[in-house]
Amino acid sequence: TFGPVSDLLGSVRLAEGDAGPFVAGDWFQLAKTGTFFSPVYGKITISPQDLGTMYTNFKTKTPLAPTQLPIDYDHLSDEPQKPEDGKAAGWIQDLELKADGTLWATPKWTKRAATMIANGEYRFISPFFLTNYQDKNSGKKIGPTLKAAAVTNRPFLEGMQPIPAPSNNPFLAPDLP
Repeated sequence: TFGPVSDLLGSVRLAEGDAGPFVAGDWFQLAKTGTFFSPVYGKITISPQDLGTMYTNFKTKTPLAPTQLPIDYDHLSDEPQKPEDGKAAGWIQDLELKADGTLWATPKWTKRAATMIANGEYRFISPFFLTNYQDKNSGKKIGPTLKAAAVTNRPFLEGMQPIPAPSNNPFLAPDLP
């Protein structure tokens, strides 16, 4: 078993036989209903219908497989200034719309992101969505559409659950004697 998160510092190693760059993540709260205020975008209201449309568009319109929605660091891929700004922290695998007015996602994290989440370096998620996205295939407006998410410590949608540390970290070693 693992000690406190602080004990994980410096104890990362690759598992024997590790074949891939990803760590399966647990479901996390991605978005919720409410009215929020932004100095850049003004008043933003997210309704249950908006979350339903985001869910439906994810399942049926965009992204088209094998493309996946990225999870980046601090929304830096929105307007990258240097190559590292577009680096993925993970990829959204699936969405679930809950009756309580929340949208949840399950990720595959990069090992780097999984380690930073486990170490408490990143605690929250922030969705990036367009309120009336124009579908690339039909050219039609399809409403609120999720385009990405970001691990961040300053999420726009406050009051959401922290990202759970991945429960199955095959590359995190227990403390050695």
